[in-house]
Amino acid sequence: MRAIWKGCLRCSLATIPIKMFSATPGRPRQFQLHPKNCGSRLIQGNLGSAHGRTLDPA
Repeated sequence: MRAIWKGCLRCSLATIPIKMFSATPGRPRQFQLHPKNCGSRLIQGNLGSAHGRTLDPA
């Protein structure tokens, strides 16, 4: 991993080199929902409020 910032902290006679790294990787985080009773993965769909049917995201 490459440092995103480099610098020095100077305290009177001592100089301490500092490197700052990002806390998360460059890719986006993905979260999954699992119900407690079966442990399978939940798939989220777009439900219409009027009919309760799954709609296309168009």
